[in-house]
Amino acid sequence: MRKSITLLLALFFMSGSLFAQNGNDSYQDQSGESNTANIGQYGNDNEAEQIQSGSYNEVSILQIGDSNLAEQDQSDQTPLDINDGSQYVNIATIEQLGNDNDAYQTQILDLNIARIVQDGDGNYASQYQEWSQLEGEIIQIGNRNEAYQSQDGDKNRAKINQSGNNNIADQNQEGDLFVEMISEQNGDSNFSEQYQYGGSGTSDDYNTLRIEQNGSQNNASQVQLLETYGSDAFIIQNGNLNQAAQLQSGESNTATIIQGGMEAFSLDGGTFDFTGESIFFSGNGGFEWSGGTVSFN
Repeated sequence: MRKSITLLLALFFMSGSLFAQNGNDSYQDQSGESNTANIGQYGNDNEAEQIQSGSYNEVSILQIGDSNLAEQDQSDQTPLDINDGSQYVNIATIEQLGNDNDAYQTQILDLNIARIVQDGDGNYASQYQEWSQLEGEIIQIGNRNEAYQSQDGDKNRAKINQSGNNNIADQNQEGDLFVEMISEQNGDSNFSEQYQYGGSGTSDDYNTLRIEQNGSQNNASQVQLLETYGSDAFIIQNGNLNQAAQLQSGESNTATIIQGGMEAFSLDGGTFDFTGESIFFSGNGGFEWSGGTVSFN
């Protein structure tokens, strides 16, 4: 099956179109110059819509399965004399492999990248990007997962990775200057929410909010009010029915929560360097760190 899907992907991106079976609907509306739009539908009763205004934008939708819905809306304000055509202003991609998946992407202004991959049934994903040099990615493997991603500002990154069923992830970024949020959910019925307001990173060192959930029915929330450089937050939940929340405001903050469930949790490799605020470990499964260093200053 993987080889077949890979072949279909290759054919789609080479030809720009792929249609098979019955009851599929597609709509494309372009205004401007040098825009590219591709829709590939293989299955039944799929719906795809693409709207582009501006120049040098690129969108693509690939649907393999039944009753999937995908919508993309791009608009930019880059004058043609600024862009020589060597790169696309905005790029948006949706890949749906399964049934009854919904995906929505909106890009406003310039130099943004958005990607959604749905592999399963009944998933929902939404991405909204406004302003410049934003990167967003949502990957859903499983069924009935929900992902919401909103970015407003400059030079920020956001990623959601869901593997399992009935997970919910919500990300919201407002502000500028190299901030990043990552949500990893492996299991069922987990919930995570992340909010970043302001900016505090550098081009070589993004300030990162990160949540990792391994298990079921875990709940995690993070809020950063980023006024200066140096704020970091990190949550790991391993097991079931864990809850964690973090709120940061001010200068040079570091907060880490690690919660272990019924089984031991381990981290292999890497480095933790805490500059002074807090670290918390809980659970009855134990914690193991190997191949790296932990330091407190």
